[in-house]
This record gives sequence, C-alpha cells and structure tokens, in this order.
Amino acid sequence: MMLAAIARAGRQAASLGPGLSIMVCVAAAAAGGWAAFWSGGGLSAVAWWLLLVPGVGLAVVDWREHRLPTWLVAVAGVGIAGAFTAKSVSSGDWGSWWQAAAAAVAAFVVFYAVAVASGLGYGDVKLAAVIAGCAGYTSLSAAAAALMAGFLAAGVAAGVLLVGGAGRGSAMALGPWLLLGAAASLAYYG
Repeated sequence: MMLAAIARAGRQAASLGPGLSIMVCVAAAAAGGWAAFWSGGGLSAVAWWLLLVPGVGLAVVDWREHRLPTWLVAVAGVGIAGAFTAKSVSSGDWGSWWQAAAAAVAAFVVFYAVAVASGLGYGDVKLAAVIAGCAGYTSLSAAAAALMAGFLAAGVAAGVLLVGGAGRGSAMALGPWLLLGAAASLAYYG
C-alpha cells in the first residue's frame, strides 16, 4: 500500500515537468527547514515536517487540479498523530495529545458542516482537521489561528482574483492558503 502511494506520488511529480518539479523540491526543503526552525526540534519538528513538506505537494496539486489527494492527507495525518503519540508517551503528558485530538475533531465537524452547506471540498475538510490537530498540540489558540490565518489569506487571494476580473463563481483552491496559515501559526506559536 505504501509503495503504491510512493509510486503514485512519483508519477504525479513527473507530470509537473522539470522546472516545476525543481521548484516543488526547493519549496519542500524550505518548508522542512521552516518546520525544524520554528517548532523547537524533537518530535514536534517531525510532526510539523510531516505537515509542511507534503503540504507543498498538496498545495501544488490543489492549485492545479482543485483537489487534495486523500492518501497524502491521510499519510500526513497518521504520521503527525504518531509523532505526537510518541512525544506524549515519552513525556507522560497526554493533555496536549487530547487537546490536539479535540482540535482535529472540532475542525472536521465545522469544516464538514461548511462543505455540506457550500462548495467547499471534502479534501479541505480533511486537511483542516490535520492542520488543527498538528497546531492543536501546542494550544487550541494555535489551531484556531492556523485555520483563521488560512481563511484570511484565502480571502485576500479571492479579493485579488475578483479585482483581476475573475467572476464570483470562479473556483479557487483553499488548501494552499490553509497550509500557509498553518506555517504562519507555527511561526507565531512555535
């Protein structure tokens, strides 16, 4: 299963062309450095790395195709949960783990309700839960800030598109903006 997922990712990366593939690799490396620098190291850095590095690929796919591959969101989510579980086992502090789980569930419920009532994609629902879980390990404020910053960035981008002549019904990818909000939250909350 994992080998099939890796092979699929390789085929998708190859379809980007050499120039865009190189930019994605550089951006992924920068995201990994961002995660390591701002998270304070250790298993928190691993968790943030598992969100932001694959997040570059998620952002590119969402930008181009308006979809977030479930398998990649799931791999990131399971990896993040594993890193924070290992951190909780080693430290004996389960409060942060439960806080992260609560943030993920709350984000899933809220985003699912929005998706049912609007045109929000279900990939965005899953990604929001993963982001909230990752940021929620730090605090519930960090989880809320990550999602709110993503929506704020998306709102600014939508405004720019409207000023540029896009119609009100034009589709816009939300995933890249949610991930940008997560990176901003990490820089603020650590």
